[in-house]
Amino acid sequence: MSKKVNRLASAGAALALAVAGLSMASAGEANAASVSGIVSTAQSQLGQGDCGNGGAGYYVPGSGQNNSCEHHAWCADFAGWVWYQNGVQGLGVLNDMANSFVTYANKYDGGLSSTPHVGDAVFFHPNSFSGADYDHVALVTAVNGDGTIDWIGGNQSGGIVSLNAHMPGHVGDYEWTSHGYNVNLQGFIRPVGVQNASIMRVDTVKGGSVFDNQRNPDGTWSGAALLDGNGQITQTATAALPDGTFHVTTLANGRVYDNQRNPDGTWTGANLLDDNGQIAAISSTALADGTMHVQTLAQGKVFDNQRNTDGTWTGANLLDGNGQITAIASAGLTNGTMHVQTIVQGKVYDNQRNTDGTWTGAATLDANGQITGLSSAALSDGTMHVQTIVQGKVYDNQRNTDGTWTGANLLDGNGQITKVTAAGLSDGTMHVQTLAQGSVFDNQRNTDGSWAGAALVDGNGQISNISAAGSLK
Repeated sequence: MSKKVNRLASAGAALALAVAGLSMASAGEANAASVSGIVSTAQSQLGQGDCGNGGAGYYVPGSGQNNSCEHHAWCADFAGWVWYQNGVQGLGVLNDMANSFVTYANKYDGGLSSTPHVGDAVFFHPNSFSGADYDHVALVTAVNGDGTIDWIGGNQSGGIVSLNAHMPGHVGDYEWTSHGYNVNLQGFIRPVGVQNASIMRVDTVKGGSVFDNQRNPDGTWSGAALLDGNGQITQTATAALPDGTFHVTTLANGRVYDNQRNPDGTWTGANLLDDNGQIAAISSTALADGTMHVQTLAQGKVFDNQRNTDGTWTGANLLDGNGQITAIASAGLTNGTMHVQTIVQGKVYDNQRNTDGTWTGAATLDANGQITGLSSAALSDGTMHVQTIVQGKVYDNQRNTDGTWTGANLLDGNGQITKVTAAGLSDGTMHVQTLAQGSVFDNQRNTDGSWAGAALVDGNGQISNISAAGSLK
């Protein structure tokens, strides 16, 4: 059912447009407190008119914006005001024109982005029109797993603040028609100085079923909840994508399944990804360009399968035909490269995928000869850490931004650790989870390089495998 929605033309009175399928939706959970603040501030004004905010109106003090109470087109005033209330920086370049947000993007982010994040501004303009009369700007409040977005904007729905849900979310998408012109999504604008969420997911296998445990931005845990009761799962791999989704990849009977967690907290369910039947191990990681890679280990060889931004997969392609590989791990760095680590005869090798898709080839990283397990994680500062298990103890090796390594240093001398996983978070911390006697422990690496020490997270006692991921953006 369609509803009439007035949107702000950046110059002139608000114009009517038809928008289909409007409904309420909550902001994605994968956002930091400040980003959540943008969403909650926008939501708090739903239904308000141009002189909302308790009659004080909307505008950014010290910018080129005029108070929306002056009864002009005010979508830019509303979006700027919400950002201002949440500490977004550099807002002096904004004015009453929606396209002033493009100026903001050009100044601080090199232009409009094609990837939406909750808290971003989204800019609309007709592809076939050169003026600014039909421009509009709003704020992204959810990025949905089906490629749609939710936004809240001012001067909509008859001149009020309103929500548009599950709208087309890709650059170039048609959104509505105004005065005979098709209005298209042009891109997204990142708010300067706003950090995204430090949310992490830890997935565990117990009795062939998968349980999912979320670590919230305040450091609390949601507790392990059943995610996949398959009963035959032996391993999980978890990846956090820049669009706010998480993917939990599972291995059951030599086959790989992928389950996507949408930003609204719903799951798509496990879908068959690779029915090889002989896969013995998996790993996964997300890249800065929005793609995800799943690595599989079959008959001692490693295969790589890329998930494109449109949700399609390239299929598993041979990456390392060594034939003696026993374990794999992977991490996507902030510079766009990916690293895949392998264990061969107790030694660790590292293979870098460059941004052009080429590989450097597997090079010796740790020739210890007794390594039985490994994991890796990228940090927001551009470094990468590789964890190894030797005789039940965990060692950590940092790759610096210049490509050098610090060497493996003892991190946890427990002596009974059988599995390890790790995740880098957007707040600059890293978490290393270890599995010992069926229970999971979490050790936080602070931004100054110190460690909090391993603390019990899940004392179930029957856990057989673990994986974790946290978004770096």
